[in-house]
Amino acid sequence: MPLHPTDLLLMARHHVEVEVGSSILADIGTVVTTKDEAAFDAKVVALKGKLARVETALGDGRYFIGPPFSLVDGAFDPAFR
Repeated sequence: MPLHPTDLLLMARHHVEVEVGSSILADIGTVVTTKDEAAFDAKVVALKGKLARVETALGDGRYFIGPPFSLVDGAFDPAFR
């Protein structure tokens, strides 16, 4: 089973969402490791905004882009473990 769709527009959306997952993971890393209060506060604000976007995209579904499981779901896995 392919982890990306064959439709080019949907594939592009997958690539964007994978990048969002990656940036969320990076923000989490900064939040848990920084000792700089300003950097912490800025990353928390950014993280909340990104997570709100993810929640809207996910809705009530089980998968981020809809079934079946895709690389987008795999990209978010480390952030939500």
